[in-house]
Amino acid sequence: MILKPILFLLNYEFCTFNKILFVLKLKHIPFILLFTFLSCNEEPYGSIADEDSNSNQTEVDFFPTEGYWIYEVNSNSEVAPDMNFTAKDSVYVDQINENYFSLAANNGDFANGSMNIILTNADLYDTPSSLTLDGSLSLPENLSTFGISEDFSLEDLIIFDLDADNGQIMFSQDGVFSNSFEIQNNEVPIEVNYEIETTKISFHDNITLNATEYNNVFQGELAISLSVSGTFSVLGFSQTITILETQDIISVNYYYAESIGLVRAESFQGFSFSPQLINLLDLLGNTIDIPSSLSIQNIEELSMYSTD
Repeated sequence: MILKPILFLLNYEFCTFNKILFVLKLKHIPFILLFTFLSCNEEPYGSIADEDSNSNQTEVDFFPTEGYWIYEVNSNSEVAPDMNFTAKDSVYVDQINENYFSLAANNGDFANGSMNIILTNADLYDTPSSLTLDGSLSLPENLSTFGISEDFSLEDLIIFDLDADNGQIMFSQDGVFSNSFEIQNNEVPIEVNYEIETTKISFHDNITLNATEYNNVFQGELAISLSVSGTFSVLGFSQTITILETQDIISVNYYYAESIGLVRAESFQGFSFSPQLINLLDLLGNTIDIPSSLSIQNIEELSMYSTD
């Protein structure tokens, strides 16, 4: 175990500056979190699994439950320049219990990668051929301006299942919730339809990702889609219009390699309000300071790992 940090230090430079708290300057930018800690500490924080004799890892497990993983994180947005950043995530096994384990990142700070944010805020359950989680997902904070705010509690969300067919939906959860928001001293009731799914996209005998060739790679997708309608009072008449047409608010395309873990994730977060809403807000004087559409891409690439 002493060799791990030594080998790591020989292969990576330390950042020359301290950890920077990156606070979003734009008041209304949707993201899984309103703020992100940019961790520039490249040191792997190690896994307590190495010290835990009760680890349930076996040689045949597709996902290893010990070690650490270092990711290069790159975020880009044409509309929101403050979301253009690069960072690193040092992810490690934090706790191992009898039936599940948990991950943490950056010595207890927030993860920078979208998929790592999801994984480090959940309890993970593994078998030799599958990985599921119990946790929660939050909608982009900015949407709360229109009353579109919810934390979705998730149970048995399947991240990968080697026995699933290509294109098969592995997990699905849908529902409806109601809320309201205020505009010009009037309460506007809304109805939100949502759907959360994970899908097996493919299984690759070998594939090149991050300029590295990996064998036996599971490719999956996690998506959260919404449609939203609201009932507005215009000149004394009630009118129901579409706020968000059905669209993916969050989608993550991810790859897990056998005996390694997550090797790459490509995440999209964003929205596009309906033309009906934009026209109505213009008619009402558009008192809400929010962009009509926004997209953010977040890429996580594995650069170093150890599962010994």
